[in-house]
Amino acid sequence: MKKIMATLLVFLGLANMAGAVEKKDQRGQAANNDVAAVDLAWELAPVKSYNELINMAAKESPLDALSPAAKQRFIDSVVFTEEGVAGFYYKDLELELTPSEIHKILSLIGAQHMTSAFKKARVETKADYSILYSKDPKSPDGNFLLDYYCYQRASCEESTGKACTKNC
Repeated sequence: MKKIMATLLVFLGLANMAGAVEKKDQRGQAANNDVAAVDLAWELAPVKSYNELINMAAKESPLDALSPAAKQRFIDSVVFTEEGVAGFYYKDLELELTPSEIHKILSLIGAQHMTSAFKKARVETKADYSILYSKDPKSPDGNFLLDYYCYQRASCEESTGKACTKNC
């Protein structure tokens, strides 16, 4: 009887360990999925350089939702790298636009995963609310810092109203 109990306890212990390993693997997979989503957003972004952003701004685009001065500040602030956007001035986006409008603009540069961070944006629709407050796994946290700016490769520096990304 003792041998059966010991075997059962060992089996239950292994089953619990296997469950813990599976949960850890799922968390790791979710993190990998977040990175893949960010990389895919950059890969599919229609704008990958300052010149392309200038060209986009010259025609009708989501950038038109910004006031002319805010539009120019945003364009001038975007820092592009080979891996993606390294940073940009975000305060005008948050002050002037809805989360849906911000998402459209950031989609141009492959940074739409950052939209949920702009909690001060005005919410007008259910979609706006969902963008800000959903637990969507496609909106990874930890890939950027608000109120920091990419001043040189791998160096974010404090700067109110700017965002520094993992691509710095």
